[in-house]
Amino acid sequence: MATRLTNSDLKNFKYEGKRIRLSDSVEEGLLVTVGAKKKTFSVYVKVAGQRLYETLGYFPELSVDEAREKVRKMKKRYARGVNTYRDPG
Repeated sequence: MATRLTNSDLKNFKYEGKRIRLSDSVEEGLLVTVGAKKKTFSVYVKVAGQRLYETLGYFPELSVDEAREKVRKMKKRYARGVNTYRDPG
């Protein structure tokens, strides 16, 4: 289930023995995985029937708003047919 991710919620969210994946209700495809040592932002998209996950960065170095902006840019590149795995520019 998607929830509106906020910086304060992520700051206070604690690891409780197993990784948890949260999805953002504001920007479809934005995920945060809360692990023992890091909170990792990633994007999930389907391209040509394939599921792709790509790491965007880590919280708090990357804020929720910055992660959303990165997701928007990546989705535009995918829509143009640019695979960011092969062509990061």
